[in-house]
Amino acid sequence: MYGKVLESMGMFTFPRAELVSDKTVLKKRVGLDGQYLYGPYLFKAEAAYGENENKEVLGYLTEIDYTFPRYQNWELELQFHSWINDLGERSSDDSTLTLGTSYKLSQNTTLRAAYAHDFHMTGMKAEDKIVLQFYYFGA
Repeated sequence: MYGKVLESMGMFTFPRAELVSDKTVLKKRVGLDGQYLYGPYLFKAEAAYGENENKEVLGYLTEIDYTFPRYQNWELELQFHSWINDLGERSSDDSTLTLGTSYKLSQNTTLRAAYAHDFHMTGMKAEDKIVLQFYYFGA
């Protein structure tokens, strides 16, 4: 189901994502985010609270980006995000630490490579990933 939603939005995942369930989930969220630029550093933070089919959920993200002053097309990023899938249940969290770099080819095209370590994939074993991404922000 999730893959079909992504495809309908013009987004694709390779290899196709394995889903825990094919059931549609009603999600309601309220959140707050902010950014602060200090020299070559960009600090980001985000928090969200809501419900997944009457289960209370909570998530947060922190990120530090560094843009090289002499090579401003290059950026390093360190990100930590955590999502608690059910506040009433132990071990329902999913936390990931990501270290990445990106290179801006043009105003609307960016390449990104990252290493991500998922500490606790909602009861499953820890997982490491290397991702390569191509972003195009244009019409």
